[in-house]
Amino acid sequence: RQTSCLTEVEDRTVSVEERQLRVGDVDLRMVDTGGHEVYELTNQLVTSDNSLTVTVIDASRYETTPEQFHEHVGKYLHVMFDLLIRAVILLVVTKIDACHEHQVCSITQHITHHVDEFLKERKASRSMRMSEQRIEVYDELILTSAKSLEGVKKLVECMGEILHRPDFVPSVERILPQSWVKGEDAVTLTADMLRLPIATVDEVSYAVSVVTEALSRYHVPHLLNYLHEAGSVFDFSRHS
Repeated sequence: RQTSCLTEVEDRTVSVEERQLRVGDVDLRMVDTGGHEVYELTNQLVTSDNSLTVTVIDASRYETTPEQFHEHVGKYLHVMFDLLIRAVILLVVTKIDACHEHQVCSITQHITHHVDEFLKERKASRSMRMSEQRIEVYDELILTSAKSLEGVKKLVECMGEILHRPDFVPSVERILPQSWVKGEDAVTLTADMLRLPIATVDEVSYAVSVVTEALSRYHVPHLLNYLHEAGSVFDFSRHS
């Protein structure tokens, strides 16, 4: 039986821990799984569609060989691509403070190259099921330090950017911000007031500004895209 030497005892993840995390205006249910191989089956059990999956790679233990890529990254990519239909995968390299700068550069290049090769192989062997997949590996590796926490702010910003993307938000199982609920009500009221089942973006923007100050004109296209994907409205601009 192996004993983890990576973190303090009180900070270690035992199998699965669930936490609540707020990123901007989004409340997330975060499932934190242990990285030890004994927990690999558990990891598969809690992997779910419509998720943002963060895979953490320990730079201090990574060697630039195909076997190491498979052990630290590849096998997790295989699991997610085999099990899921829709997800975004964010790769994070941690403990960069334990390596020399040239080692970190070599590690990131090695991971990026092999991820690209993995995606090419998956694309070349697409099946009927895979043609329906919308799984994306985020195109930037996030580098973080376990000591100074350098890069953690960047990680949170990337998560926020992904969660607010129009093509990802509609499928995320979450509680909508109150401002979005009010915005949806405003869209419905606009159609009722005009006595027509149709409204322009300017009319919707005005109605939204009346009910909430939290949504600017910049947010309205994102709101309409969400409502279109949810089936509440039909956005003609997407089919013009």
